[in-house]
Amino acid sequence: MQHQTTSSPSARLASVLLEQDLGDWVRAHRADDRSWAYIARLLHEKTDQQVSLSGEHLRRLYGPTPGDAAAKLPVAG
Repeated sequence: MQHQTTSSPSARLASVLLEQDLGDWVRAHRADDRSWAYIARLLHEKTDQQVSLSGEHLRRLYGPTPGDAAAKLPVAG
């Protein structure tokens, strides 16, 4: 999956509040095998409740990663 190169106002605000790129922050937490829902809740907490993005929204922007179950499914041929 190709990740989006443009960001929403919420993603830009999150990057400012986190003091790092939101995509990098999300990927670091996915590398720790955290769920999308957990990352969404953590984002809300770490931005003092100023940014609220769903786990599904984050997954669409920054996923799937190789560890995701969907990436492990065999391709029908």
